[in-house]
Amino acid sequence: MEQIVKRTPKSIKTRPLAGRVRNRATHAAIIEAAIAILNERGYGGFTLDAVARRCSAGKPTIYRWWKSKSELFMELYNRESAAMMPVEDLGSMRTELIAQMKSIFHFWRTTACGRAFRGLIAESQADAKSLAQLRDQFMPPRRNLARTILERAQQRGEIATDNIDVALDLLYGFSIYYLITDQLRDEDAIETMVDLLIQGLTSGKAA
Repeated sequence: MEQIVKRTPKSIKTRPLAGRVRNRATHAAIIEAAIAILNERGYGGFTLDAVARRCSAGKPTIYRWWKSKSELFMELYNRESAAMMPVEDLGSMRTELIAQMKSIFHFWRTTACGRAFRGLIAESQADAKSLAQLRDQFMPPRRNLARTILERAQQRGEIATDNIDVALDLLYGFSIYYLITDQLRDEDAIETMVDLLIQGLTSGKAA
């Protein structure tokens, strides 16, 4: 019996969906161009079109990988801030919180992404999608850095509280206030705030 072999027409070719796998060289070129634009123009002059013009990547590629400038900026911020992500065990909650807060203030003062972060905050107040990304994707990992410190303090017996989320709100509320009012050089305020926070977290411990 003759075997029938079905052949795929030559005109039909299977290929992976475009944009699913990022070319490393192209991705690196886009990131380099984006950082340069942030340094030169700040967040206000940072657009996906500007990034496309700055590098060799085509505009469709950039818009396929990032749907908005805030999405690309968040990736840049994550890359640039990676060095301050680990929270070392320094033996006490006070020491760790002060070290972390000073590291954040320094990053915001001295890097293009840090300085541009205020722009993202401002944009998010008028753009629901940017606000959702800021609230649901961007902020939780950063809050978890301080959460690690507070949970470690619980394990040491330094604090006994169920109000860690409220404490995180106070920490980040303080930080954002000093960011948006351009007071990031006032590092003495960090120690005062941390001492007040610890006082509040430990006031009912003995009870």
